[in-house]
Order: sequence, then C-alpha cells, then structure tokens
Amino acid sequence: MLPATPFYHAITDEKLQKAYFEAVQKDYLINCQEVFILQNLLFVWPETFESLHYQRPVFRIKHLKSSITDAPTTLASFFPTNTYLYGEFSFEAASLPYSYGLVQKKSLQNLGFRLVETRLHYVHTKISHLTYNAFKTRQATSSDESWLREIAANQRNDFDRHHAEPTFSQKTADAYLAQYASSALRGFCTGILVPSEPLKRAFVAYTIHKKWAVVVPQVGASQSKGAFYELLYNILLLGQQNDCKSAYANTQLENTACQKALMRLGFNYTHQTEIWAWSS
Repeated sequence: MLPATPFYHAITDEKLQKAYFEAVQKDYLINCQEVFILQNLLFVWPETFESLHYQRPVFRIKHLKSSITDAPTTLASFFPTNTYLYGEFSFEAASLPYSYGLVQKKSLQNLGFRLVETRLHYVHTKISHLTYNAFKTRQATSSDESWLREIAANQRNDFDRHHAEPTFSQKTADAYLAQYASSALRGFCTGILVPSEPLKRAFVAYTIHKKWAVVVPQVGASQSKGAFYELLYNILLLGQQNDCKSAYANTQLENTACQKALMRLGFNYTHQTEIWAWSS
C-alpha cells in the first residue's frame, strides 16, 4: 500500500499552487514528491495538478516493464480507493518484434487498463525558414482569464483523454480545461496567444524550452474559423524569434481538422502513442 502523504489531500492554498506552477515552468518536469515501483512492473509518479482538480490520487505511469504477462489481474491492493492511473505508450518502435505491442496491450488489459486516447505526434523542423508574415495576435493578460476559461470549457475537444475517459463526467472534464487555461495564464506555460480582434475568441497556450530549443503548442480552443491556424503560425514565429530549431505538437487520431491544420503549417507526422487508464 502506498504511504498516506499530504499529496492525497486537495490543496487550495494559492501560494502553494503558485510555487508548484513556478517549479514546473523552471524545470519542465512534474513536481512529484515520490516515485513508486510496483513489484518491478509499473513505475509511477504523482500528478499533482490533476490530483488537485479531480480531488483524488492521480498517478502517471512513467515506465512499463517490457514483459508483464505474469502481472496480477488487479491493482486494487496497491492503491488507495478512488485512485486513477494513466500512461502514454508507444508500440510501434521499428526495433521491437511485431508481437511486442500485442503482448503489452494484453498485459494492460489483464491489469484492468482501458484505451482512452490514440495520439498522433508531429514535428516542425523548418521554423527558421518561415517568412515573417504575422497575423494579428497578442499575448493574453489577466483581464482575459474569464473568457479564456469559458471558451476552454465550452469549445471542448471530445477526443482528448479527459473527455473520452468514462471515469470523469463531461462537466468535470470541462472544468479541468477551464482550470488549465487559468493555470497556463498564471505561469504553467510560457504564454497564451489570442487574436487581437476582440470579436475573435480563440487561444493557444504554448511553452518554449530554450534548453532544447523547441516550442510546443500545448492546449487551445477556438470559436472563430481560421483563428487556430493563425495562432499556431504566430507561435512558430515566436519560436523563431527565440532561436528554436523545431516545434512539437500532437492531436488525436479522430481530430482530422487539427491534423490538417498542422500539416498545412508544415508539421510532419512522426509517430503514434496510446493512452491507457485504470481507476479504482
């Protein structure tokens, strides 16, 4: 059984939340208290941000053992009641045997996991070649927070793991995205770009990792046709101005509109991952 740490309790103190966001921004890592190893099968870490929102222990699987066919059929004995686990896995590495992915998926199913999202990953490696022809956008400020929260919740992406996951209600998942928008504005991300025109309601949050010279669009929503493309283009230009060599983005297998926008911007598909989840 995992130790009962203060991590499991919802934290509403704003100073503590701010400290967490600053730690994430500085280190580009989830600010976890401990890493747990379950019988050498799963390596997991606490997801503080999601635990605070969902009011339950949430863990992300950092590593899955290459062969867990002998794993127990239940994880309930390892975790407190109302725990949620999820992990993102790739089963298409060229160096792996064909049967590897099938064995891993069967093992996850035996453990009680379910597939909740198939994610496609893209990379843009020619940021320096972009012609500077910026669209009219600006950085979001604290005065934008109310409508950012509203659009994040209302213009939901039904394909993301929060909405595709039956553990969470649609209302709870919508509230998560609203909170994410607020957190991105307060420092969880490098910034949020919005259209300059007041009548255009859209945003895309992004993070610039100067250490690795990459820019990463992270989450966004739009009520205005074409605004998403314009915001993504200007984020690539921001990467160019910050000497970024590449950009990374992802979307869901079913989200063809986003896929088309990324390819139109010059992103190239790289690989596919799957997100599997388990809850007690």
